[in-house]
Amino acid sequence: VICMCPNNIPHTSTKHTEFRTTMGGSMMAIGLWMISAVAVAQPMLSLENVNGTLVAMAADLQLQDPTTNVVRGSILSAVNSIADLTTQVSTMNATNMALAAQVNTISSTVTFNTGMNSANSAVFGQLSGHVSTILPFGGPAASAASLTAAVSSMTARLSQTEALLARLESHSLSTCMQLCTGGTCMNSTTNSELYTCVCTGSRFGAFCQDSHSPTTAPTHAPTDVPTFAPIPSCAQAPFTGTFRLTAGYDAYCLRLPGQPAWMRIGFWPGTVTTLTVAAVAPMQCALASPTQACKFSDAAINALIPAGPVGRYYWLNTSSFPESPYFWTASPYVDTANQFGMNTHQLRAVVNTTWAPGLPGSTFGPAQVDFLRTSNSAYRTGETCQRYFMGLGNTDCWSGTRGTRCIRGGSRCSFGRYGQIPNWTIWMAAA
Repeated sequence: VICMCPNNIPHTSTKHTEFRTTMGGSMMAIGLWMISAVAVAQPMLSLENVNGTLVAMAADLQLQDPTTNVVRGSILSAVNSIADLTTQVSTMNATNMALAAQVNTISSTVTFNTGMNSANSAVFGQLSGHVSTILPFGGPAASAASLTAAVSSMTARLSQTEALLARLESHSLSTCMQLCTGGTCMNSTTNSELYTCVCTGSRFGAFCQDSHSPTTAPTHAPTDVPTFAPIPSCAQAPFTGTFRLTAGYDAYCLRLPGQPAWMRIGFWPGTVTTLTVAAVAPMQCALASPTQACKFSDAAINALIPAGPVGRYYWLNTSSFPESPYFWTASPYVDTANQFGMNTHQLRAVVNTTWAPGLPGSTFGPAQVDFLRTSNSAYRTGETCQRYFMGLGNTDCWSGTRGTRCIRGGSRCSFGRYGQIPNWTIWMAAA
């Protein structure tokens, strides 16, 4: 804008004032037209430039002539309006940027969902192609609802299978033997693969520690292992393990294929045990693996299998050798007598690696158990470790302390000449 207004005209002239006012109005009109033209082309940049130009013009007019305040006021009003427009444009730009970000997010989500829908459609197509296999009652035209139900059913069955595998692992024999201390690992009658730790003693747990439940009965027992009522003897035990007898105490029963039901009635871990008619730590004998000498009382033993013509079997088992002496006798059990009170002229005895039905064997010529001197020479073992003799008149440990029991081998035994053989378990079974 070029102002052709001579500054040397006196300000006190009325004509001069009118001229300057008229010229000022024309100048403002021309200036605003140019401002509008520039603002349309570059909104933000032009508004800021025009704003600064108008402020300068207003200040210039005030300096030149105080009577031009009317024009100056109009210019300042325009300046304020432009400043408001600038703020509004800035706000709109910020809003547009936020909306643009939301649009991008929505666009990405739509693209992702489209891809997922395509993938889902492909999977659904594959499942639909095999629906006749998944749904025996359906076919290629099975409904989506039926397919979904079948998949859910298969998922549930898979979960059940995984749970069963975990259960089999946690109740395997090896796991049970690792976790069960002082108890017996028994398998279920309905599932031979599942084992549980069965403790002995009052209320169970008093003589058993299990990592799953240190102070009470184990809680990890399979649900299909029944809770057994007391049984009269081991003959009623369905499998190997510890059972409560109707006599009121627990016993460890051993079931082996083709053999009678054995009950542990005594155990000594060393080479010598003291003779007594009383019970010695009987709860130890009821454990799967006793750790100290034990025996049931003579009265309890004879009450389980009364003496008589039917008789009973004894199996003296040592961990030292696979060959064991087996006995049949009709005599009552007497711990303080020679060879458990057996009548050597009536019993039958044999050394073997396993029990045999009928227990063929031999009596003994002398009045002592000694497999070097069986009545039937076919059952003699010679001077090996399997000579297996006891007191030979000295109740009941030859060349030992009277009132104790030991079992010795022959002169050529690996435990030494007539050496004492350690670790004996005495089993009894009904004939």
